[in-house]
Amino acid sequence: MDIARIFGEFISQLDYDLVPEQIKETVKTCILHGLGTGIAGYDLEPAVTVRGMIREIEGVTGKNSATILGDGGKVTMTGAVFANSTLLHSRAQEDSSGGGSVHPGTLVIPVVLAVAENYRCTGKQVMEAVLVGYEVLSALGKVLGKLLAARGFRPNATLGGVGAAAAIAKLMGLSSDETAHALRLAVSFACGITEPFTAGTNEWMLQTAMSARNGMMAAQLASSGIKGAESAFDGNTGFMEVFVGTREQSILESIVEGLGREWNICDLAYKKYPTCAHNQTPFILTLNVVEEYNILPDQVEKVSYYMAPAEIKYPGIRYKGPFSSESQCIMSTAFNIACAIKHRALYKSYQQCYTDQELFNLIKKTTAHEDDSRQIFSGKIEITLVDGQIIKREMNVTTDYHLSWEEDVKLIRLVHKEVGIPESQTDKFVLCINDLEKASDVFSLISVIKLT
Repeated sequence: MDIARIFGEFISQLDYDLVPEQIKETVKTCILHGLGTGIAGYDLEPAVTVRGMIREIEGVTGKNSATILGDGGKVTMTGAVFANSTLLHSRAQEDSSGGGSVHPGTLVIPVVLAVAENYRCTGKQVMEAVLVGYEVLSALGKVLGKLLAARGFRPNATLGGVGAAAAIAKLMGLSSDETAHALRLAVSFACGITEPFTAGTNEWMLQTAMSARNGMMAAQLASSGIKGAESAFDGNTGFMEVFVGTREQSILESIVEGLGREWNICDLAYKKYPTCAHNQTPFILTLNVVEEYNILPDQVEKVSYYMAPAEIKYPGIRYKGPFSSESQCIMSTAFNIACAIKHRALYKSYQQCYTDQELFNLIKKTTAHEDDSRQIFSGKIEITLVDGQIIKREMNVTTDYHLSWEEDVKLIRLVHKEVGIPESQTDKFVLCINDLEKASDVFSLISVIKLT
């Protein structure tokens, strides 16, 4: 089944004027969240190193250049995409889809802005392209995410290039055939393993940046007449067989089922805290219990947390130390639960301190358990106190992580306050995105993101 052809037809035929207003509002919220949390990670690694490297080796001016978000430097389009994708992933507070398997904003937004800057696209065109990228990547993620992760492939990286290519194909006005070839090329460029989460290294952010870059290149190559294999997805040695381990027709059909009738972007989850999507519920549930019972660290005897099989099996989730990197802290469920007990908050600075003995003692007392009855983003906690009292609480997430525009504005203001971005600049940033659909270009948006 050639799903690239089906996607191509959907992408080329989508008319933004016919998109429901509620969906347009969601697109704005996605852009707000992606850029708002992204620029808050401006001083984090590896964003700082990548930015410097790209400026040095890909710095250009004039035609076909694009802006590095935050500092305003001009580099090649591909260089800007790589640097900006890394930036939008650096805080680990991006949006997620497919049960936390893919993070569309980290790929789609950087490529769209880079191309829009060069083609002088309108805000409306930008929003249309973002919508397309989110729809395609989310459709792939919700079906293939678990299957890829189970085989050691990172869904955001392996699938992300296809979402990026879809967005750029729409922005460049490619035909349905050209768009299909762009997606086929993108899936041929697929990359990304989950070992960094086990090792505690941070190249998982760079995997995403590489996929975003590859996706943009795939669309540009297709626009120049380069064709991809029609069997790229379902051939004997195609993506499904090699990465997913099956070419089952029903799986391919389920990817494109409802395309154009149901909006995948409505199923997005927005991270409220800068940590792994699978650790949002453990942290929030623990925090709720700790605040309700006013539990102090020295009152805790042990903590048991029960989570979905797909979550607990994800690399890094069960890690309990020793800690020497932010990535280890982001992925460790025990670390996030311990932070909720000790700090009752979760700031990036907590993920950069590896000498807090009280925190590490709490981590040792905390164990994550597999629970077949749990769905993704749902969990149960049992906190046993030294006096013998056992406190139990469950959290079954439905729409808790689906933020409205107003809710996300509040979240972004808190994030910017945490990292010292002036409130006046946040005001301009929010206003600019709120009016994006009426903008004649993206230059005002890019300029208001400048931090240096």
